[in-house]
Amino acid sequence: MAKFLIGITGASGSIYAHRLIKHLKELHQEVAVVCTETGRKVCAYEKAEFGFALADTIYANHDLFAPISSGSYRFDGMVVIPCSMGSLAKI
Repeated sequence: MAKFLIGITGASGSIYAHRLIKHLKELHQEVAVVCTETGRKVCAYEKAEFGFALADTIYANHDLFAPISSGSYRFDGMVVIPCSMGSLAKI
């Protein structure tokens, strides 16, 4: 089983993140999610909150002590979805 980290931003299109989470879970992969505050609001507005329930772990956006904050955290892949061009430029 592979470990994937899904970052959800406040860009429109949160349904894509939730479809990805659902697909990864159908493939029996481990999924961790971190979502911005605006991302949560957009997910609620777009009615795409169901993906959170499928995730194995949900990390708080501002939790500096979360395992994903460490450079030693190991995962097999990370996706930032949806991702605006502004967020992509910052990454």
